[in-house]
Amino acid sequence: MPEEVQTLTGLEHQEFMGIMGSYLYESVGVQEFARRHMLTQSPCVIAPSTAHISFTKAVTVLGLGRESLVTVPVDEDARMEPKGNSANMLAVVHNTQFH
Repeated sequence: MPEEVQTLTGLEHQEFMGIMGSYLYESVGVQEFARRHMLTQSPCVIAPSTAHISFTKAVTVLGLGRESLVTVPVDEDARMEPKGNSANMLAVVHNTQFH
């Protein structure tokens, strides 16, 4: 925990994490997180086009479905290029055709 947060709250790390635990995505799960934040679209997972098969397995196990896995092109060094992919990511967010 950053020192500033500890100073502002007067809490030790364990105390702070105990409080925050009931708000964290990994604690409350996808459905509760979506409900609390009034999210109306299903979440997606953005991964490089070179993603390992375990990404597909992970979204399936999480109950998100294979359709929620969105792959984006990579450069010659196998890195996702945020600038080049921004239009694709916006299309996904707005639930339009991904290209």
